[in-house]
Amino acid sequence: MKRPHGLLAPALVVLAAIVLVAVLFFVCPWLRLETTPVILPDAVAGEENTDPAGSSPFRKADVTPETVQAVIASLQRETAYSRTVTVRTFWQDSSSIESITEQTSDGCTLLHTGKRNLLIRPDGLWIWYDNADGVYHCRADDAGYAQADVWLRCLTYEDMLALPTRAITGAGYKLFQDTSCIYAEYTDGELGYLNRVYVSASTGLLMGCETYDGDTLVYSMTSDAPTLTPPDEALFAPPA
Repeated sequence: MKRPHGLLAPALVVLAAIVLVAVLFFVCPWLRLETTPVILPDAVAGEENTDPAGSSPFRKADVTPETVQAVIASLQRETAYSRTVTVRTFWQDSSSIESITEQTSDGCTLLHTGKRNLLIRPDGLWIWYDNADGVYHCRADDAGYAQADVWLRCLTYEDMLALPTRAITGAGYKLFQDTSCIYAEYTDGELGYLNRVYVSASTGLLMGCETYDGDTLVYSMTSDAPTLTPPDEALFAPPA
């Protein structure tokens, strides 16, 4: 029997190796290369981007300006809770502070601030004042702005998800108000304000946000720890 040509033998070895790799690829799925998913840590305590447990599989690269929108979009907001939000607005020589209680359940939200009450439901918006006659009501589609985040005077962080990635200037994990949060910093709007948001990694709720005009803080919002017990359904009945 004639031996293979000198150049043919190496070619046969290479061909056999290719066939072997192909077989292993299909027989052993663990050999296949896959995109590593973003994994949220169970808790964050201490500095941003740290692993408190020492065993969490997330890495510092998991939440970056390039990935933070996808991470926040993957969160699910709690649908039933109660909390208090504090909003501060700053001017050159003065400031204001407002405390708003929020109760939310199944798409309905009741807000109370001072003597004003707002009920926001999928079928309408109601506004009335304590110890006063008269109720303002409009259909939700007529109001246009009948959204809890707007009436809470909060930044709607979902708007940030639609921004181009280049608008995101910072991201990571931070402990905010004793809550493990996903942090994002971004610029938005014609005025070029810098916004910072802190979204709870466990509840998907906005726990805080800040707006800066240059280096000057012009707005801030903080939330206390929400109570996740569903509020009484009677609270969301439209006023008579």
